[in-house]
Amino acid sequence: MRLEADGDVDAAFGEQGLVTTALSDSGDIALAVALQGDGGIVVAGASSRQVTPDFTATRYFADGTLVEAFGSNGVLEVDFSGFGDAAESVAIQHDGRIVLGGLARDDVEGFGAARLWPGRDRLFDDGFEP
Repeated sequence: MRLEADGDVDAAFGEQGLVTTALSDSGDIALAVALQGDGGIVVAGASSRQVTPDFTATRYFADGTLVEAFGSNGVLEVDFSGFGDAAESVAIQHDGRIVLGGLARDDVEGFGAARLWPGRDRLFDDGFEP
């Protein structure tokens, strides 16, 4: 949801000010949001599109439209170990790279970090230049 400076909902964003994206039939959660220099939005969290949750990142244009060329149909998943993973934080570096950090489970609780470079290889090529 995007709000105006006075607290009113910005109806020009998404559908009447709200954007929702279902990544799977169950278990999706958004845990962190970061704004890019061009107004784009990156949301990090977890999705259970696979058997166990994976790090998930989605990108949106400034108007709330999903950047479908990012990852696979607008969703990028990172599976560290086959157990449950969740991106709990996201940051945008000065060069445009996206950094995700969070829980990565194997036989024990652990930490995972992933750095993405949109627009520099075929997997992340969505037309954005950092």
